[in-house]
Amino acid sequence: MALGFGVVSAVCAQKPPPLRYGVFESMGYPFYVVGSGSTAHSGLLIELGDAIARQLNMGMVAVPLPRRRVEPALVQGQIEMLCYFSPSWAEQPDKLAWSMAMLPQIERVVAPKGGRTGNAPHWEFDGKRVALQLGYHYPVLQPLVDAGKAVRVDQSKVALQFRSLEIKMADLLITSEGEIEGYFHENPTARSEFEVSRTAFSVTPTHCAIGRSSRLSVAELDKAITRLQSSGDLERLAKRYGMSAR
Repeated sequence: MALGFGVVSAVCAQKPPPLRYGVFESMGYPFYVVGSGSTAHSGLLIELGDAIARQLNMGMVAVPLPRRRVEPALVQGQIEMLCYFSPSWAEQPDKLAWSMAMLPQIERVVAPKGGRTGNAPHWEFDGKRVALQLGYHYPVLQPLVDAGKAVRVDQSKVALQFRSLEIKMADLLITSEGEIEGYFHENPTARSEFEVSRTAFSVTPTHCAIGRSSRLSVAELDKAITRLQSSGDLERLAKRYGMSAR
C-alpha cells in the first residue's frame, strides 16, 4: 500500500491542477478570439498564457471574464494569473503581485492616407481634431486641448475613432497598435486607407499579475518570462499578431 500511495503521489506532483488564467472577454483580435463550436479560443493572450504555463510545467484553463470582474476575481483567488496588465490600470495594485515587465502596450497616431501624423516628439496635433477613447487621459495632448490648440473628439469604440476619420469628424486618432491591428483584421481594405505613425505615442510596460495567496510566486513567473524572452518566443508571438515586443 505504501508503494501504491507513493506512485499516486508522484503522479499528482507531476500534474498539478491547470492554471486558471483570466482573460478580458471584451478584447477582440489580436488579443482574444472566441471560437465557435469545437474551435478553441485563440489569440495573443491565450498563446501567452499557454506559453507561460508550459514553462511552469502546468496546464492552462482560460477563464474569460468581463473587464470589471477580472481584477476582483484575481484578488479573491477565483483566477490565478492575468497577463498584459499594468499596475497603472489596476484599481487595487497593492493587493496583487507583479511579474517583470514583458510585452508593452504601444499607442500610435493614425491619419487618413496622405495625412501627416508627425513623429515623436513632433506630433501634428496643433489645430487638429483628435479622436480619442472616452475616459482615457493623454498627458502629451492635454496642454494643447486646454489651450484650445487641439480639439478632443471622444469615442467609445475604436471602430468609431476610425469612422471619425472617414467622415472627417476628426483629423487624427490615437489608440494602441493592438487595437489598430484588430480594426485592420476586421476591415482588411482599411489598411491601405490610413497612415500609422512609425514612432510610438506612448509605451506602457505590461506584466503578469497574481493574487497574494496564489500558489505561484513572482520569482517563478519571472524565470518563465525570462526564458520566453531569451528564446525569442515572446517577440515571435508579438510579431505574429502585428505587435511590437519592445
